Amino acid sequence: MPLWLLLAAAPCPAAGIEDMRSHGSTQGLYEIRERARAFVAQHNAKGGVIWHAGEPNLKVFVPRCAVALDARWDTIRWSSTDARGAVIPQSRRVIAVRCARTVDPPQQWDVHVPVTTNGSAPRER
Repeated sequence: MPLWLLLAAAPCPAAGIEDMRSHGSTQGLYEIRERARAFVAQHNAKGGVIWHAGEPNLKVFVPRCAVALDARWDTIRWSSTDARGAVIPQSRRVIAVRCARTVDPPQQWDVHVPVTTNGSAPRER
């Protein structure tokens, strides 16, 4: 079998987030992650708790932003139940990377990027 045919039949490695750049009508997850990292670096420069930005969910697909990305702290809230059936409210701090206006059609979106501090995910109760 020719070598080119073997290479064509081989499974392609999954693209890393570095390869997920903005193009056409799609906003890149790379740029979203980098905005979250810059936001965390600004907060880390103030001293105190050291934060680490993770990566956005690789399944996220959002339209391209027409303006500069913004970032802010946000909280995700959910509930779970314990063995007795009692509802336990929980929350987790994240960075919301925000687009105030997309290219076409004009709309807004937020992508949540997880954060950790000192090796653990910060939880609020």
